[in-house]
Amino acid sequence: MSPEVQKDPLIGMTLGGCRIQALLGRGGMGTVYRAHHIALDKPVALKVLAGHLEADVEFVERFQREARAAAKVEHPNVIHVLNVAEEKSQHFIILQFIDGENLEQMLERNGKLDLQTATRIARDAAAGLEGLHSKSIVHRDIKPANIMLAKDRSVKITDFGLARNLKAASNFTTVSGAFMGTPGFIAPEQVDGPAVDARADLYSLGVVYYNMLSNELPFNALTALEMATQRVTLEPIPLEDRVPGIDPRASAIVRKLLQKD
Repeated sequence: MSPEVQKDPLIGMTLGGCRIQALLGRGGMGTVYRAHHIALDKPVALKVLAGHLEADVEFVERFQREARAAAKVEHPNVIHVLNVAEEKSQHFIILQFIDGENLEQMLERNGKLDLQTATRIARDAAAGLEGLHSKSIVHRDIKPANIMLAKDRSVKITDFGLARNLKAASNFTTVSGAFMGTPGFIAPEQVDGPAVDARADLYSLGVVYYNMLSNELPFNALTALEMATQRVTLEPIPLEDRVPGIDPRASAIVRKLLQKD
């Protein structure tokens, strides 16, 4: 028996008609596995809510909201949700399996990307965001780890853990009073509170584009708090300062996306 199987009791278990085969990754809200959908005879991804959150009604509702939000969108640049269920004391979502890696993994391996590749990924991610926003859904956590890159070169937005339906009630609270999102990529308005709209996703996409082209973030900060507060108090470091000679059209796109207003 492999060490991975010994460490994770869910590997080998069947949930929702899917036999769990391997661990793909862990996040703050849950764990993602590769699984085999027995009836459909195809690979799928299974996202299981973290065990310590099962008794937390707020987190369970948030987890289910992720599935409902994603299921509303049928777009080639947004990952497809196949089912959401509870079984054997586990809350889980069955997702389209993407044969590839996320953008964070690519950047860790390659460093900054060439202009053509970065622009293609940003363009396709923007198309996925347009699909979300057309359904009045704000993702709220756009970052390289939540952009999947398939081997067929397709780009898909995933992980709707913080998604918010703008048509839902406006009484949406943050966890422990803190802002939601990833400090290096959030928009300034996310620092001030949860009331954000589609523009926050576009700001985050601008940071992702900046990151792809420079392998840097638009602000110099040592802590998560500094990253967040500098978005409100400072202007971003110009992309051309990070990447001398960068195509001015790319710099112009970044400047527009990173505008505070």
